[in-house]
Amino acid sequence: MRSLAAVFVRRWWVVALVSLLAGVGSLISSMLSTPEYRASARLFVSSSSGASGNDLYQGGLYSQQVVASYTQLLTGETLARRTVERLGLDESADDLRSRVRATAAPGTVLITVTVSDESPFRAADIANALSDEFVEFASELVGSDSDVKAEVVPTRVVVEQHATPPATAATPKVARNLAIALILGGFVGFGLAFAVDRFDRRVRTRDDVEALELGPVLASVPNDNGLAEGGVVSFSEGSSGAGEAFRRLRTNLSFVSVDNGADVIAVTSSVAGEGKTSVTINLAASLAESGRSVVVVDADLRRPKVGERLGAVGTVGFTDFLRSGSSILDFVTPTKVDGLSVLPAGSSAPNPTELLGSQRASDGIAALRDCFDFVLIDTAPVLLVSDPTVIGGCADGVVVVARRGVSDMKNIGSSVSQLSMADIPLLGFVYNGDLSTSGAYGYGESYSSV
Repeated sequence: MRSLAAVFVRRWWVVALVSLLAGVGSLISSMLSTPEYRASARLFVSSSSGASGNDLYQGGLYSQQVVASYTQLLTGETLARRTVERLGLDESADDLRSRVRATAAPGTVLITVTVSDESPFRAADIANALSDEFVEFASELVGSDSDVKAEVVPTRVVVEQHATPPATAATPKVARNLAIALILGGFVGFGLAFAVDRFDRRVRTRDDVEALELGPVLASVPNDNGLAEGGVVSFSEGSSGAGEAFRRLRTNLSFVSVDNGADVIAVTSSVAGEGKTSVTINLAASLAESGRSVVVVDADLRRPKVGERLGAVGTVGFTDFLRSGSSILDFVTPTKVDGLSVLPAGSSAPNPTELLGSQRASDGIAALRDCFDFVLIDTAPVLLVSDPTVIGGCADGVVVVARRGVSDMKNIGSSVSQLSMADIPLLGFVYNGDLSTSGAYGYGESYSSV
């Protein structure tokens, strides 16, 4: 039940859209359909019998038996033909028969004759004419008194209630049809939503990432507009949900890197738009907050963002180092965050993969390792180019960012496989855009969302 509710929350728009289309279709169909009016007359069947109680009882039973036969005659061809001739209708007897219905209430001698027509007045006229014709027709069937045998109880038919033109059409029933369409549309929409959700392999919760069993989820970063726009968490202004998430990431990284001493960490994702750069920068800020010296290397040479977000715009950087003979420290720029430096991507390069795979790149990262406590490398997405597996060889391990609603579980598996083939240890995942942690993260007002 909880799973179905979750599907509805994620795909409510599918249910709403299908219901809306069904409702609009129902309204259009109702407006285009020809209205049908139904007029009814009522006949009373009685018997002419003796005055004794037994005669009256027998006559009543006989009348009820005759009523069943009369309902058949009322919809027969003979009566329809006589009615067509009486009114001079421009239709055949069979056409009229298809619009006539006769019903008898159980245990009574009453017959209701209903006629359907596009005109309410013509429906009433035909119902009355047909009833009058049947009175005559029934009399003819019984015959004159001299022809009636002694054992037959004669019957008489009278029009107990004439038909009047109906004020409203019997069909279409707009409100009923609309309600049915909306309900059915809702069921169909929910089924479609469930099918779409069933085949949608995008990550929706932290559990989805953990269910892949590829590595630990080191932290869940809340859905935060500031982070999505490239902001840096201010760890000095109280504890926000995002700040606590990156502190947790910092702590958990220290646990998983105890054995291999991961001082150089690459951060990547499967495709673009998963927030790897934001995670890299804010993890670096969190490490700097703890008193460590940290440098962020922008190795996403095709779409560099780190320098811009850390205020190092228009400066030389990594590519310039790779094509020069200078020390890599000459290209490192301090930021406004104490203890945090940045090595921007630098000038545009036509051959980023070759540059990242060069011995000079490896030597440069090694030099940074000697000068800083931590080196974080922001790489390109794994499935778009081979750059991450090339520069990732300089790192002690890699963190893969998976974003809610963006990351595909199959793509995550493919990314991990490529990193594994390049012999790059997977430290774990960061689940980005977590709705369950977008509000208060801990206790008190200082833990409210930013």
